[in-house]
Amino acid sequence: MPPLVPPRTHHQPPALSFSHTTPETLKREAADIKHKFIQSIEDAKKHDSREDRFAALSLALGDASTASVRVTLPSMVHADADVRAASNSAKDYLKNMFDEALSNEELYQHLLPVDGDGVNKENINGNEDARFQFNILRTLRRNGCGLGKGVSTRSTVLEKRRKIEELCTNFCAAINEHGQ
Repeated sequence: MPPLVPPRTHHQPPALSFSHTTPETLKREAADIKHKFIQSIEDAKKHDSREDRFAALSLALGDASTASVRVTLPSMVHADADVRAASNSAKDYLKNMFDEALSNEELYQHLLPVDGDGVNKENINGNEDARFQFNILRTLRRNGCGLGKGVSTRSTVLEKRRKIEELCTNFCAAINEHGQ
């Protein structure tokens, strides 16, 4: 059976170096990650089969997660306090991006099984694709999708998550700043 998504060429990523990292470069890189991620999510919705939509979503999440390391790691390791602060801001920005994507009702509707024969805990049986599908749909439901209550429920969930993330970031920043 051919792969659902064309195989990628794997190559050794360049070593992480933060010597030329500035608050401005972090902001640009975070915006670039978000732009590519949103485009990938939109492209995922266009696939003909549900399995291909999930495969494309998996790649989009993986690519954005991998790229986010470059902008979030400086919050813990960079010598410049302004860069650490910008990295913390980028971390919140990207966390909000992931939360918004995983509370998107349109995406949820594209991922639902058409015939009602969806994945559930009982039929995962070690199948990683099925586990991914189950977990994504569960996350989307937890974030207010499929409830029929509209945007207000999802907005409330997102706002609470933003506040939690901001508190976590401030807590970690305080530890990192006072530990040096």
